Amino acid sequence: MLNRPDFRAVFDAMASPYVLLDADFAIVDMNQAYLDVTMRRREDLLGRNLFEAFPGEGESYRMLRRSLERVRAEGVRDVLALIPYAIARPAERGGGFEERFWSATHAPIRDASGAVTHILQHTQDVTELQRLRDAAGLAPTLGVEVLRRAEEV
Repeated sequence: MLNRPDFRAVFDAMASPYVLLDADFAIVDMNQAYLDVTMRRREDLLGRNLFEAFPGEGESYRMLRRSLERVRAEGVRDVLALIPYAIARPAERGGGFEERFWSATHAPIRDASGAVTHILQHTQDVTELQRLRDAAGLAPTLGVEVLRRAEEV
């Protein structure tokens, strides 16, 4: 008989940030790496809609919403190689908003009937990489290509 792992322990041990959303984009769970990169506390996120917890506007907001809606409607994985999305800094870190750059993968989680019930978001903060690209004067498409290749790896 297989010794099945404690998946909660696996989720929490992951070094990469993950957040689990329900089909209405409410935050169901997240790992510690996600809390660290978003500078948030678990109790401040659980049960909140992703777009309420991380308000946005403009093209970045639309890109994120379209990606999540596509995963929910079509049941396919969707990748945002590069998306600028500012997040609020806690008061103890100076408050205000901080422009960040992210690479995100959204994967559907299905129930036994095949319906998408949840979406797992794997988010990488690529702000430093984007700033290096900008400083080096690399073409935006080259930066996206580098991120796409990094995502594949």
